[in-house]
Amino acid sequence: MLRSDILEVKRALKPKFGNINEIWATYANMEKTILFSSKKEMLSLSEEEQLVYSNLFSKVLSGKKEKNLFIFPTDTSKEVENTLYAISKDSKDEAVKQLTNKIISEYKADDSFAVLVATVTYDIPSYASDGTKLEDSDGLYHFMVGAICPTKLEKPNLVYKRDKNFFEKAHRDFVLQTPEIGLLYPVFENREPNANKLLYYAKKSKKDSDLHPELLSNIFEADLPATSEVQMIDFAEKVSESFEGKKDVRKLLDVKNSIEEKQFALELAGEEPILSKDDINDIFTKHGGKEVEFEEDVSLAAVATDKLVISGANGFKINLTAEDVKTILQKNIDGRNYLLIPTEDLNFNGVPLR
Repeated sequence: MLRSDILEVKRALKPKFGNINEIWATYANMEKTILFSSKKEMLSLSEEEQLVYSNLFSKVLSGKKEKNLFIFPTDTSKEVENTLYAISKDSKDEAVKQLTNKIISEYKADDSFAVLVATVTYDIPSYASDGTKLEDSDGLYHFMVGAICPTKLEKPNLVYKRDKNFFEKAHRDFVLQTPEIGLLYPVFENREPNANKLLYYAKKSKKDSDLHPELLSNIFEADLPATSEVQMIDFAEKVSESFEGKKDVRKLLDVKNSIEEKQFALELAGEEPILSKDDINDIFTKHGGKEVEFEEDVSLAAVATDKLVISGANGFKINLTAEDVKTILQKNIDGRNYLLIPTEDLNFNGVPLR
């Protein structure tokens, strides 16, 4: 799915378009006991409720590809794909129940949680070559979107009781949080449905457990993707290998800037934020590095970062801006590496250093 495809689906989920048909909500505790399960028509909800549900489902399409959003191939010979297809097309009630029960049985939860499933029908608008919207339709996109939302007990509060003219303890409820895991099936690719792929959303992807591998392996039969932290570490090793013996902060900043320029150009063209092995090696050699071997293409969503951090083995860490890097000198004195920082405006806990 291109970024433009994702944005179009997110827009289709807005309540004002009336594309969401039905919503199933199932609430379970940590012991996997179902506390309630219900289905409602979207239009039967209040405007405020419609907006909240729409925002929850839209979260499933947020973040970056290969960091929060992962595309997996599907196989119609597998039971789960048939279940997803049934939800997006027909036989919805039984299929939703089947999928929800599987998720509840496998999902590793820290507290009670809800499984939300919505069916959506989107009339794909047709556009002329100049971008003008046409009256004709490019067909209907029937899809399902699912979200696993943890709940959190409200903090204790005091509220004003009019009948007692005093502040007293408020009733505390479990409040639905933003989705931790989400699904979209079928995907919307090049502005048309593709039933051969599933989109899997993870709110976090730093650790393997953030991706909930129990769902991927036991329900969707998908391999666990590399976490963003692993991808960052692997890429850092490749940079180190390429610039072995020639690494300094300014040179590494130049590499970072070149990667960001590529990323911006790809996003502007509406293309996937992925660089081929050759593209990455071109950047390395441009800045004095050597070519290195990559097993696969590089996802910029995972390796591109706004942060500039210098850290050391003794635990120190310096957060920098690009302008800061330009003022720092890296020197080797008596066999040890030093960073020389201009001290005109240095402060220690607000105290100027002279």
